[in-house]
Amino acid sequence: MNRRGYLVILLLGLAVSALATAGALTATLAPPTVTETVLHVACGMSFIGVGLLAWSRRPENRIGMLMTAAGFAWFLADLRYIPGSLSFTAADYAGRTLFYAIVAHLFLAFPSGHLRSRADRIITVAVYLWIGLSNLGPEAFFAAPAGGPLPDNLLAIYRDAHLHTLAGNAHQVANVALSLLVFGVVLAHWANATPPGRRALAPVCLASGPIVVAVVSLNAVGVVEQMDWLNTILPTMTPLLLMTLPFAFLVGLIRSGLDRIAVGHLVVELGETQPPGHLRDALALTLHDPSLQLVYWLDGTEGYVDAVGNPVELPARGSDQVVTLLEREGQPVAALLHDPSLEDDPWLIDAVAAAACLAVENERLHADLAAQLAEVRASRARILEAGDAERRRVERDLHDGAQQRMVSLALALRLAVDQVGTAPDEAVRRSLTVAADQLRQALAELRELVNGLHPAVLTEG
Repeated sequence: MNRRGYLVILLLGLAVSALATAGALTATLAPPTVTETVLHVACGMSFIGVGLLAWSRRPENRIGMLMTAAGFAWFLADLRYIPGSLSFTAADYAGRTLFYAIVAHLFLAFPSGHLRSRADRIITVAVYLWIGLSNLGPEAFFAAPAGGPLPDNLLAIYRDAHLHTLAGNAHQVANVALSLLVFGVVLAHWANATPPGRRALAPVCLASGPIVVAVVSLNAVGVVEQMDWLNTILPTMTPLLLMTLPFAFLVGLIRSGLDRIAVGHLVVELGETQPPGHLRDALALTLHDPSLQLVYWLDGTEGYVDAVGNPVELPARGSDQVVTLLEREGQPVAALLHDPSLEDDPWLIDAVAAAACLAVENERLHADLAAQLAEVRASRARILEAGDAERRRVERDLHDGAQQRMVSLALALRLAVDQVGTAPDEAVRRSLTVAADQLRQALAELRELVNGLHPAVLTEG
């Protein structure tokens, strides 16, 4: 929708609020006070105004549209100021509860605007069905008796004062139960969320308590007797409690705007030379996601590595992290692995990704160098292992081959010397003795060589 469309909706909201104000100030039957009228109009316009602001900033997110619809539904109750049975019937049937059904839908769909689980969808459908059918029952089949100062209800088929009271009480008890169920689901969303997810859920969590108080109070005065004091303050208290939602959401929008301003500071910070690893910390701080990972594309391996060069597999769809790719001129440079809740603000994640592309090249080179160093270390380890294995093989061959043959030859020479004994050929005996001595010396040197190829002290160390 373009700006003209948002402007038309805003002007329509102002017109509706002006008609509601005029109707309240000119009412003759139980007219509200000026304070009650101001708070009533302020509540409806706060939903419309903040809803349009959120809708215009994030058109793809349904939260702004739901909040705007809730604001218009709030003014449906003011149809009772228009004379006639048709307007009175419409106000009595939908004006009192449709607003709360839309708010329940908004709570369950926050912050993405989409209902996350099957349970959320079932509860939302049940709320809308309950609002439609439960209002129809008391007004059509258990209607109050005709007559009195109020216009006639066009939906009435069967009238019974006693059944009308019983059906109304049951309706209000069920309203309280449904509101507590929605409140419990919101708290469950909060409990199961990650830290960035809890930060995103903060507006509805802050507003859910006051709104539940408002719903319980509105239904309690119809069931429990002797609560006139509560019925007296409800027209003032209810709008104040309900306005906590748009104002809490407005605070969230302001905080989101500050996050976008922080992207500008991030660009300035990343323009300066930073030590390795600082880029990831700066991105995590800007996105408020301590679990964020920054991995780098490695051309040689056609894959991603972390800052120290270790290979990294990108998480699959539906896992605890999602992937935002960083590309330059259509080529992958790096990837951000971050919390899924950050996808609810695509502008912020895109802006941070663009800022990161400006500084990621330096860190990618560091990661590439780290990966190469890791490969060099692994290659060196393989070379050392191969050298050790080869030395063990040579040691084993010398020990089991040449050394054993030389020992055998030494024994044979010593036996030959003993056999010569005192034979007349003294020269032969001396030659054999010299050969045996030289062979023993060579055997000692060979043993020293074998032991030095793979020293035992190195193995033990």
